[in-house]
Amino acid sequence: MSAMVFRWYSLASALGMAVGETWFVVTTDKYAPLWLDDYFAATFMLISVALWRRTYGPALVLASWTFVLGNLYAMLFTRLEPVNPPDRPWMLLSVLVIWALISSIAAVLIMIKRSRNQAIKNPTPTPM
Repeated sequence: MSAMVFRWYSLASALGMAVGETWFVVTTDKYAPLWLDDYFAATFMLISVALWRRTYGPALVLASWTFVLGNLYAMLFTRLEPVNPPDRPWMLLSVLVIWALISSIAAVLIMIKRSRNQAIKNPTPTPM
């Protein structure tokens, strides 16, 4: 996956998270602190995608994917608690955790490729 494709993929994912969370909040009676972090994750990813062309932009995208992965991981295990009703979408959350993990790994690989390309274009002089 090229860096530009991943940038657009991250943008679509952030918008999808925001729309999906809005739908979930409107159709259920979700406690506010449980959805505010999801909006924070989507906003963080949108800002990081907007700053992609800066030197630190791809690192921000990596950080935002890592935050999303941690957020989904926590959500998955809070939904699997036995005190929760059985109608929780744990399978969907499992798929989302795997999706975020794969996206985070893709972000790491793109960061490595980008840093190698920059090192080839601008080699640092060796001290004598």
